[in-house]
Amino acid sequence: MNAGQNTLPPCEYLEETLGGAGLYPVDALSRARQRGWIEFGTATLADAWQFLNATDRPTADTKQAAFRDRLQRLEAVLAAGPYFGGAAFGMIDAVFAPLFRYFDISIRRCRRRWRNSASSAVGAIALNF
Repeated sequence: MNAGQNTLPPCEYLEETLGGAGLYPVDALSRARQRGWIEFGTATLADAWQFLNATDRPTADTKQAAFRDRLQRLEAVLAAGPYFGGAAFGMIDAVFAPLFRYFDISIRRCRRRWRNSASSAVGAIALNF
């Protein structure tokens, strides 16, 4: 997945065509809030991608700070868990899941690559993230 991809349309398609329990809250206000956080998730993915693909230290520093800020803002609104809305898995969880999977896979790949290059400023940032 790259920053240009959006997981929402395929998730909504599956929800609409397969039936079963809905992935959005029944309450309209809660649905609207989750849709806002889904947009936030798309921007968060873009920040993560730009951080991991930065080619210079200033860009990496800026994107790392933006990504951390977004994660801190997200953490501040998370319910008791384990999911965004508490005990129920929802669309917002489906949208954020690839972000964390992508970041985990990418950071492991980058660490292997950067471990072999002690002079890489971006590698040093990633290794200390």
